[in-house]
Amino acid sequence: MDTRCVSCTAENPAIPADLADGLGTGRLTHLALESVQGLEVPWTEFRLGPGYPGHSFRVLLTLLTYAYGRGVLASDEVLDRVGSDADFRYICSTEYPDAATLRAFRRREGSRLQTTLTQLVRSAMSLELGNIGINAQAEASRRLEAAAAADSLALDY
Repeated sequence: MDTRCVSCTAENPAIPADLADGLGTGRLTHLALESVQGLEVPWTEFRLGPGYPGHSFRVLLTLLTYAYGRGVLASDEVLDRVGSDADFRYICSTEYPDAATLRAFRRREGSRLQTTLTQLVRSAMSLELGNIGINAQAEASRRLEAAAAADSLALDY
């Protein structure tokens, strides 16, 4: 069995933890941008609440879609990658949200993240495996649940 496989099942054979493993980070970045572009998404800012800084809704949605596609699930780890990985920085442009903002966005916009992540998984696996019947929605759900668990665990410490 492939040790990079996240959820090798009859429904999802050999989906790597990092979808960029077969495609490359540049191609996966492009697919993440496309998955958000194809969705009707507000052009407004997302805020934790009154008095908090605003962040582009589209940037946050693209950043988390890409991060979860790369297997980077905890909000603190996403922020570490923004500081060290050119593709993460490219998506953020000049916006650098904090971990609390990323966690709140994931909680409030879970259905939109589900949609964009499903599209990303579907597109990536179609290119990588030739569309062999991957259950992209189940894989997206699994990654979102793992992200929530990772953030919950981080808050416990």
